[in-house]
Amino acid sequence: MSEFGDHLDEMDVEAFLNAREWLEKALVSAGAIVTDAGVGGGRADVGIMLNGAPFSVQIKPRLMWVP
Repeated sequence: MSEFGDHLDEMDVEAFLNAREWLEKALVSAGAIVTDAGVGGGRADVGIMLNGAPFSVQIKPRLMWVP
């Protein structure tokens, strides 16, 4: 589990919305069409169409390893 939390009431919602916005912009700039998007379960996700095929792309924080 990350410091962002797994449930909506534990999550840093603003951080997830920012991550989702960044992901959407990157996918659109690569030619995808965004069909839906969400936040929950410790991740942000974006549904897209790419070359006529549907995909779901997720982004979630990773624990930082500190030596």
